[in-house]
Amino acid sequence: DYFTRDQQNILTLLASRLAVAIENARLFQKVRAQADTLLLLSEVGRETSAILEVEELLRRAAEQTKRVIDYQILSIMLYDEEQKIFRHRVDMKHGHHVQGKLRATASDGIVGAAATLKEPVLVPDVTVDPRYLMVNPETRSELAIPMIHKGKVIGVLDLESPQANYFTEDHVQTLSILAANLAVSLENARLYEQLARDEARLERDLQAAKRIQGALLRPVPTEDYGLEMAARYLSAREVCGDLYEFLRYGPQQLGIALGDVSGKGTAAALYGAVAIGIMRSLAPQKLQPAEMLKQMNQLVGERRIEGRFMTACFATWQKGRQKLRVANAGQSQPLLYKDGRCGKIELTGFPLGIFEDVNYDEWGVTLETGNILVFHSDGIAETANGEGQFFGTTRLMKLIEERHDASAAEIADAILREVDWFTQSAPLSDDRTLVVAKVR
Repeated sequence: DYFTRDQQNILTLLASRLAVAIENARLFQKVRAQADTLLLLSEVGRETSAILEVEELLRRAAEQTKRVIDYQILSIMLYDEEQKIFRHRVDMKHGHHVQGKLRATASDGIVGAAATLKEPVLVPDVTVDPRYLMVNPETRSELAIPMIHKGKVIGVLDLESPQANYFTEDHVQTLSILAANLAVSLENARLYEQLARDEARLERDLQAAKRIQGALLRPVPTEDYGLEMAARYLSAREVCGDLYEFLRYGPQQLGIALGDVSGKGTAAALYGAVAIGIMRSLAPQKLQPAEMLKQMNQLVGERRIEGRFMTACFATWQKGRQKLRVANAGQSQPLLYKDGRCGKIELTGFPLGIFEDVNYDEWGVTLETGNILVFHSDGIAETANGEGQFFGTTRLMKLIEERHDASAAEIADAILREVDWFTQSAPLSDDRTLVVAKVR
């Protein structure tokens, strides 16, 4: 024999050592490949989790899966709970997006089996599996992974290959992680899209409400009541809880109102619309201020909503007699410029809708040309700047005195402009509404 016993022993020892080294190298390569795969899955997960549009998410997921497994055919199907079917949302073939089947029955085929079992289904040879439904004639092996979120199957990730026995258990483990991450990202994207749709619908509703509210607030009367008038309102939100109204009692008499519903936003605006409707329903009675507020208090109280209430000022103006009568239900005290100075009309009263059978005080005065009446909501005088200082009634009265020669519209605009400057154009924290009436 050519090899001696010693040589055989040495070769045997060397072979065993080589076998160990080869196995270690194989294990090292496997561990490194697994680590690379996990790192790649992490990168794919980070990228897909940042996508909040469903179609883009599915498209990118299909493309990114190619980095993990070199598939030939891929489909991502989402479950339609109403129709009880899977809808094909993304189909790729040899790296290109293609138009696949539009739908698949939820319980049939390899996809249906994966969804029913809620676990991956690996078919090494589809030609011998009775569950297989032929869609692509070249397919020989298939792997379907259900996408599950909170115990519910929301879709299936399906891969096919023209090579039998192509997919392995390693593929199953890798795709299971990918499918789980995709399910979470998909639900996040769905929730985001639903939120975006809800916000868009809400914005449309609010804009419609804003237009409706604008239509409810009557423009300044164009008839000659012996007054030059202007009305302004700025809403802290899309719709306003403040209101103003002009009631035509006849060619010689006019009712003027300004109100402020507690709270802000849509609920306050709806409550204000109710109040405007009540005022208009009472207009034919030509009620004087104290009686108007008394009647409104009763009717508003009967329609109290979520504990809301409103403050209001109401005045009547008699042309010819030049007579102004005013009553107040908890609103900011109206201001009157007369005899060269501006002062408060010292009237108080309970807000509307809190107590029953409330009587209100009424005050009257005869006005002259150039006299100015200003109704204003608390969003004017009680607006604060960044230092916590309020604009205040004193500053408002001084401004009216300084601008008393201006028109009613110019005075109204000057007030809003001055308040905006005082707050350094900060976002509104409260609605700002005012009515200015100047005797001609």
